[in-house]
Amino acid sequence: MNETQHFLSPETCHALLMEIEPSSTFVRVRPMGAQGTHPAFVIEAHTARGTARQLAVKCYHSNLGPGSKRARQEFKALQMLQKYDIPVPAPLYLDEEGTLLGMPGMVTSFVTGKQVMRAPDVLGYAREMARVLVQIHAIPIGSAEKEFLPDANPENLWFRNTGVIPDYMINSLDGLFVWETIERLLPTHQPVPPTFVHTDYWIGQLLWSRAELMRYSIGKRPVMATQPMTWPMVG
Repeated sequence: MNETQHFLSPETCHALLMEIEPSSTFVRVRPMGAQGTHPAFVIEAHTARGTARQLAVKCYHSNLGPGSKRARQEFKALQMLQKYDIPVPAPLYLDEEGTLLGMPGMVTSFVTGKQVMRAPDVLGYAREMARVLVQIHAIPIGSAEKEFLPDANPENLWFRNTGVIPDYMINSLDGLFVWETIERLLPTHQPVPPTFVHTDYWIGQLLWSRAELMRYSIGKRPVMATQPMTWPMVG
């Protein structure tokens, strides 16, 4: 696979299964279907006992930075989140250099759910998101985490690099207001202790079951699938 084909062959899927669960049998592979920046697929398989098994595969373009770095960051972030019982997919396999996938990527657990773009109960959904976000922000950040998590401040202010407001902000209804507010408040910014943050945390990045974030169990650990997954940072 390369960055223009966006395809996983049955041979590649079989090789991944041999790395993750050697006794399983490959059934088929399909595009994940969620709208995202990077190619994503679902591998369907059967375990040795005949149980259906689904794995999520995400590959990383290099148009937003080195794909190997992004794959490593997200995989290690998922490992850290699971350590603190945050409901996320289980990280299963990291192909940092694209040895099997043909481009950098990783494999995680997968759960079927619904990607919601507009909440029928805005306040209820906001409360549920806030509940999980509090857990995310409570994760302690030390020197080990700082080594692989990017700094959210410069990453999220990339649109200021030229020093001129971008055309898309000028043409946006609130673009000029946002630009002027940022320029006014940035000089007053005071550093705070580092915190784990999710810089694209919105309703469409999460899977839902009614008004609750979609969960299922791997052993005793609850997990939540995000489709597509985003770039966690320290801020």
